[in-house]
Amino acid sequence: MICRRLVKGLFALAFAPLAAVYGEEVLTERQVIIAPRRIEISPAAPRGTVPVTGGQTQSAIVAQLPFPRGSMRLTAETRNALRRLRGSDKKLRITGYGDATRANERLANLRARAVASFLEEYSGITNAEVLWKAEAFAEAGIGVTIEEKE
Repeated sequence: MICRRLVKGLFALAFAPLAAVYGEEVLTERQVIIAPRRIEISPAAPRGTVPVTGGQTQSAIVAQLPFPRGSMRLTAETRNALRRLRGSDKKLRITGYGDATRANERLANLRARAVASFLEEYSGITNAEVLWKAEAFAEAGIGVTIEEKE
């Protein structure tokens, strides 16, 4: 009896490191959300610029990115639109917007930062100005606009 316990204990000690190396542990089935690096409380407009207002011109907008209501998750359609911007040498202005249901500055900030992070990681675009506005964009469903900066 003691010999059997001793063998089981030695067996467990011998193969425990292999289980840690080759084993796979699933803690949750929920999706993991990686937050942007920095979340600011209010939009900080650079000196000499004016924060975004409702009267934007359509000619300067490079992309209008749709988002599901109340979400900052990039959809497949949004990712494809962002991939098309790869190789752009122009400075961009990324502006996040809240939802039409209610003004939400935090959501607008998260949307803008998620797009900026995606562009930096997958397209190498690092020279983007990030702004956000709690109110919804004029066109329903649009959560982020990208403009060429002059």
